[in-house]
Amino acid sequence: IQYHGYADKIDTMVLLSSPYQLSGDVSVGDLVSGLLGLLPDAVYQAVKDVAPVAFAEFLSPIYWRHLNAINGGLSPAVKYVQVSSRFDEFYLLGGLPLPPLANTSNFFVQDTCPVDFATHFSIPYSRTAVALVGNALDPLHAVTPPCVFEPPFISL
Repeated sequence: IQYHGYADKIDTMVLLSSPYQLSGDVSVGDLVSGLLGLLPDAVYQAVKDVAPVAFAEFLSPIYWRHLNAINGGLSPAVKYVQVSSRFDEFYLLGGLPLPPLANTSNFFVQDTCPVDFATHFSIPYSRTAVALVGNALDPLHAVTPPCVFEPPFISL
């Protein structure tokens, strides 16, 4: 969106349990770059030699630094909404929220419904999360998100 000129075609992007920040100014891209830096150079070069160009670019720390260089990779013309779970098992129990910018919002399912224990894989089936996504995409027709007990790892 930021670099290919599509921001004028997108009003709101909703992220459902998508990682963004690890802590402070450390992004997922920084994490990927750091992990790639741990590979022995011969292994990194072998992957780069056999992988398609796009994959090799994706593995490059330079790609991630460039992607996140301006506004953390977020276009100022687009509203970004993160709907996550405080129990997301992949993102350190609390998700990886978007940075606090004028065009970003973060919602945790449990802040709306404390008895909804949706996790990373069950959040798409959480009635509360679905309502939060709908409200983000169509705020003129927002609904009160339902609050029903959802056990961890299994949504009914």
